[in-house]
Amino acid sequence: MEDVKVGNKITIFLTIVLLCLILVGCSEADKVSSNISNEADNFNVERRLVVINNMTDTIQFEMTGLMSIREDGSQLEITVKHDGNIYKKHFVGMSEFTTYICEDTTGSDVSTRNYTLNFNPDMLTPFETKNYNKDNSK
Repeated sequence: MEDVKVGNKITIFLTIVLLCLILVGCSEADKVSSNISNEADNFNVERRLVVINNMTDTIQFEMTGLMSIREDGSQLEITVKHDGNIYKKHFVGMSEFTTYICEDTTGSDVSTRNYTLNFNPDMLTPFETKNYNKDNSK
């Protein structure tokens, strides 16, 4: 049991050291950019998305709202938050003839020094703890 406690302490220590090393190398602009991206992915930033056909110079798609955008090269995956905590997902196919522009329309009040770690509790592995007396009895 003592080995498990030592292993947990070592794991926690190495995690803290790794986080510190990652954060030391970040510029202020990197921190702000990351914080804005996190805010947008948490539906706290209003954005305007425009998809343009480069051959005809016409707008093919436009939307404004609280949205998280992912690109995989061939399409945009857009998750939008509506009033009443309703979420909708949209897919926009991209080609070599289309371009998209995403604009932050409201601005973001994010920290240049602090960051937030968000954990999804459903993704954490459950574990069981046991309490032992000094004589190793339950």
